[in-house]
Amino acid sequence: MPAQRPGHIQGLITNIYLSPAEYELLARLPAATLSKTRLSVPPLGIDVFHPPLHGLILAEAEFTTDEAARSFLPPPQIVAEVTDDTRFTGGSLVHAHRDDLLAWLADYGIKPVPTTPPAP
Repeated sequence: MPAQRPGHIQGLITNIYLSPAEYELLARLPAATLSKTRLSVPPLGIDVFHPPLHGLILAEAEFTTDEAARSFLPPPQIVAEVTDDTRFTGGSLVHAHRDDLLAWLADYGIKPVPTTPPAP
């Protein structure tokens, strides 16, 4: 979870915008990759992961004020709160294998329904 400002409940979000040339330069570097589709259902950004993490769907909420954050009620389809679980951060997920994901979900009592992985 990002650093908290005293008196605030929301973390800080940082974006870096790249020029096409900067992107091309960085894209050539060796790196682990993670594939997902991002859906926007305000105030939620919903990530639907592709293999090997297929079946994992994470939602993150963003708010313009602390009051909006405090009044947010997650939809009933939300089955686990993983904000403070570092296993569900991009840095951990990018190195995760399917068996890792299944074990992590089991810690929350979640057993995914077997599915055919969607095409990336």
